[in-house]
Amino acid sequence: MYGDGQSMRDYTYIDDIIDGTLGEVARNKGYEIYNLGDLSNKLNLDQLELIGRVDIALAPIGGRYTMDAATVVEVVTQLKPKIAVPMHYWNNVGALDTFTGGLLKARFFPFSSFTVSKESLPATITISALKSPGRWIQE
Repeated sequence: MYGDGQSMRDYTYIDDIIDGTLGEVARNKGYEIYNLGDLSNKLNLDQLELIGRVDIALAPIGGRYTMDAATVVEVVTQLKPKIAVPMHYWNNVGALDTFTGGLLKARFFPFSSFTVSKESLPATITISALKSPGRWIQE
């Protein structure tokens, strides 16, 4: 609340906008990687246009200083990457379950990395969850 207490206001810090909009974009081997960083809000149309094509999205899902998993699903749906890799969830199994338990296809890798090429990108959005340090993700 601010002013006379009658109005509500939602604050978006400039750092959040910069982190989300200017997330690391790597141009490598014909596909685009976008790191959503510590993004804490959904993207607007101007941001989506600035970002452009995304083939692989590194998506923070932890919810503490970043978006929660349900909101990240909305952002991933906005970006339409071929692969979304969840990150910043540590051992928060609930966040991972929320992120992978919806309508998007999910695959689980029992290791902490995977190899991708332009030719191996899936046809539809696929969540690729990697082994978390100290925890084994089972298929």
